[in-house]
Amino acid sequence: MNNVNDGQEVGRPQAEIALKSEDNPHWILLRRLRRVLEDTSVGLLQMRWTQQQFVLVDNAPRHDTALDQATMNAIHSLTRSNRGDAKHRGLRELTHSLTVLEPLLANIRGIFRGEEKIQIEDRLERHVHEARRLAESFHNLPTMEGHPNQPYAIRQHCMADIVLSVTDLTSKLKLLRRELKELGLPEAEQAILFEQEARLYRLNALFKKWRDNPSQKLAGKLLNCADNFEQIRIALEKLRSASRQECLRQGIHFMGRCGEIISE
Repeated sequence: MNNVNDGQEVGRPQAEIALKSEDNPHWILLRRLRRVLEDTSVGLLQMRWTQQQFVLVDNAPRHDTALDQATMNAIHSLTRSNRGDAKHRGLRELTHSLTVLEPLLANIRGIFRGEEKIQIEDRLERHVHEARRLAESFHNLPTMEGHPNQPYAIRQHCMADIVLSVTDLTSKLKLLRRELKELGLPEAEQAILFEQEARLYRLNALFKKWRDNPSQKLAGKLLNCADNFEQIRIALEKLRSASRQECLRQGIHFMGRCGEIISE
């Protein structure tokens, strides 16, 4: 007769715990918020870089003034750093992915037939092909693209990039919130997600306004928005930390290659 209490975690197979966590809203929130937070940090960095560019152009007396070469060199140095970091990281991550995916594809060739081949081998082959093309695009990406030399055009160019980033981030957060609502995430956590989504929406409305009609002295305004963006990131980080604690409380363990670890 088995005397182990059904609610006791000791001795439970890790595979069973992992399967039961697949539809656990706190576990999904913990995993998916990692990528959202990465995008939030990138967006915050983008705003900081842009704000530094606006500091340089705000000294120009007119929107249509052609900036002097020294100012343009300073703006280009900021752009090079930003794009250079993105290029380096993109190449690094894609190269790492390909070192895993290419041997996997070679190992499974010829194993599957029919529908299984279509669903596994063929899809993986397309994935590897697309990753190679994307890595090539990053490799060919110039460190610096042509940059306008008038304050109005520079502001519009930079704000358009920020709008795209924040729009994408807002969509990801909205999709995650809706999925977790269907899985029964408690209303308190749903409210936190909805609040951050609404804050992003309000910020992006400002960004779109400044993109369509960029005014002078945007550096100070964007700095305030970056501070608000940081508060959104902090709120999401706290929510993720709380979800991690809830997962551990429920007995969801996380496995590493060397055995059981208690982390995300």
